[in-house]
Amino acid sequence: MKRNVTLTVDNLQLPGEVYVPETAKKPCPALCLCHGIPSGQPSPSDDRGYPGLAERFCAAGFVTLIFNFRGAGLAQGNLDMMGWTRDLKAAIDYLASLDEVDKSRLCLLGPAPVLP
Repeated sequence: MKRNVTLTVDNLQLPGEVYVPETAKKPCPALCLCHGIPSGQPSPSDDRGYPGLAERFCAAGFVTLIFNFRGAGLAQGNLDMMGWTRDLKAAIDYLASLDEVDKSRLCLLGPAPVLP
């Protein structure tokens, strides 16, 4: 089951989606999928991107949250790395507030840095 959510941080609206397993044993572990610094428009015709990944983790039993950090996608604001730390805290707090979530099993997943 997918629900649209909006996180409000520093008076900015950050859109997201939370995927909740319908048949999983509750409470479930939770996962926040974090995107990297945007570099261009994704190609939706050949890549389901984060929604596709969120669906797969949800099918594996995780309550899964995806959202846009400030200044990315449809989120308000400007790119601000210190602001992103507050955005991430709001995302984690949101997941921890859900009745479906096992608060002792909160996970983060994001892109790895590219090394030379």
